Amino acid sequence: MVHLDPTAPSRTGYSARMSELLHPRPMNRSVLAFVTVTLVVMYALCVVMFAARVRNSGEWTYFFVPGNLALAWLPLLFAILCHQLSERTTPLRRTLAVASGVLWLLFLPNAPYVLTDLQHYQDSPLIAGWYDGLMLGAFVATGMLLGLFSLYLMHSVIAEQAGALISWLVVLVAMPLCGFGIYVGRVLRWNSWDAIVAPGRILGDLASVATDPLMRSEAFAMTAGFGTFLAASYLALYAIASIGSVRVRA
Repeated sequence: MVHLDPTAPSRTGYSARMSELLHPRPMNRSVLAFVTVTLVVMYALCVVMFAARVRNSGEWTYFFVPGNLALAWLPLLFAILCHQLSERTTPLRRTLAVASGVLWLLFLPNAPYVLTDLQHYQDSPLIAGWYDGLMLGAFVATGMLLGLFSLYLMHSVIAEQAGALISWLVVLVAMPLCGFGIYVGRVLRWNSWDAIVAPGRILGDLASVATDPLMRSEAFAMTAGFGTFLAASYLALYAIASIGSVRVRA
């Protein structure tokens, strides 16, 4: 005779819990405000560290990094706007939410783009190497968190509107597109807003990339490399954010 353990999780129960895990938590305003404030604190710390470096050394070696990190706020601001607009569905708010989502995707590469500023690291006789490493690491960590949190926020919005499957598909597509956006910014030297004000010139450069084997190879490598890293980073963040969301039996 087979004895059934009533405490053992059923296949149906396990599937339900996995389905719940794959559905991002809806973001309420208090949590959104709390996370945003913590990111503001991190950004302020980065600026203070940079100001202290300039004051003590007189060097402006990394003057562009604070500006790049400021641009990293744009995808989060568009994601917050989309989140607020999607709370109540009217034709106008829905249209504005979709527009905010498109702008979020367009400006998303600005957040992880700060990673590429690490290539400008250089030893200085006026500042300890560990300090520059710590400062640049703080900038990179803040930029990554800004981008990943904006992605989580958009993930939750899309999941509420279109379901978990569609939302994960958007995430999987957004990551390589973000990687390609980093290539366009770092190598082709275009900015996100250039896609609006000068789309024809960007398309001309992209046509050159498509026909040049060396440029095409570099574009593919950066797209795949950054896309894979961002996807793995987001999965890690998502897993951490999901702790405690579902009670899973051993």
